[in-house]
Amino acid sequence: MINLYGKIEPEFLVNVSENTKRVILFDPAEIYSRITFDKFKRKQSFGIGTLFPNEKGICACGCGEKLTGRQTRWKSEECQKVPLGVLYILNGELDYIGRLMQTYKPHRCVSCDCEDYLIETYTLNCYGNKVVNYSASGLQVDHIVAIQNGGSGGWLGNYQFLCHRCHSVKTKRDNLEKRLRLSHGVEQNSLFPAKIISL
Repeated sequence: MINLYGKIEPEFLVNVSENTKRVILFDPAEIYSRITFDKFKRKQSFGIGTLFPNEKGICACGCGEKLTGRQTRWKSEECQKVPLGVLYILNGELDYIGRLMQTYKPHRCVSCDCEDYLIETYTLNCYGNKVVNYSASGLQVDHIVAIQNGGSGGWLGNYQFLCHRCHSVKTKRDNLEKRLRLSHGVEQNSLFPAKIISL
C-alpha cells in the first residue's frame, strides 16, 4: 500500500535549485489536515491562498521572513515559487510533476524498464516526404492510484514513469478495478491496494 499524502525523501540524481528541492521535500501533512480534497476529481477547486494562508506579518511560504511595507503574503517573488510548485503538484500538473521526477527517478518505465523514446505521428506531403505532426515522449507520468480510483490530490509518491504501452495496459486494469469497485458498492479503492513498481 502506498502513502498518497506523505512527504518523500528521494536521493537526487542531478543538481537542483534550492526552490526545487524545497518543493520536492515539502511535507504536505499540514495542508492535508486542513483541506478536504476530492480524490476523484482531476483539478482541485482551491487556490494558493487556501494552501498558504496569510500568517500575521510573516511570509506564507515558510521562510519565516517578516513582511514589510505593502507585502501581504510573500516576502519576495522567490517566495512564491515553492507554494506555486505545491499547488501544481496538488492539482496534478503532470508536465511539472514529470520535470520534478526526472531529478530523483530514472527516466525509464518502471514496468518494462525501457528508456525514453519519441512517439511521432506524421503525414506525407505532396512530394511523398514525411511531415511530423506531433512528437512526444514515449514515457508518461502515471498516477499509481488512478484518479478514477481515488488518486487525485496525492503527493509525489503517487506518480511513476510508464511507457505508452505499459500505461495503456495499466489504464485498462484501472478501468476494471473501478468497475469492480463500483459493482461492489465500495467508495474507496480497497479491493485492489496499489502497488509501487520500483527499480
